[in-house]
Amino acid sequence: MLGNEYLIFVCSGLFTMFVWTQIFFFFAKTVNFVFGIKSQSQRTTQLQRQFFIAVCIQVALPFVVIMIPACYILSTIYSKNFDIAFTNFSVIMITSHGLFATILMLLIHKPYRTETLKILGIKKFYKSNKVAVVRMPPCATQN
Repeated sequence: MLGNEYLIFVCSGLFTMFVWTQIFFFFAKTVNFVFGIKSQSQRTTQLQRQFFIAVCIQVALPFVVIMIPACYILSTIYSKNFDIAFTNFSVIMITSHGLFATILMLLIHKPYRTETLKILGIKKFYKSNKVAVVRMPPCATQN
């Protein structure tokens, strides 16, 4: 494979078509299920849709952060037109995927965001939900 870039692109292309076919199939089935279900309460359906949209945003992150720079790097291999600035930027984007995923998780999911703000001690952005604990006296057992 070192001397033949064509073989790399054929294998990568076939793999990409195979994977994306599966992704589109399961995504369409999931959208059909989530937005087609009517047997639950309206609030449950709304929460499921919000969660599904949040997960879709979270899954789209690797496409932007990893796939686009990876496609650029593959195209530079094929065209033999190396631009060191774009290549460095692509590598930086790919390696910072974990940082972007963490920030996106905190922005999308409220429970994670609230707990992180509590840990950091920033109280003006979250409401403190005090839970009242009611202690019941022990039951009197009959002998």
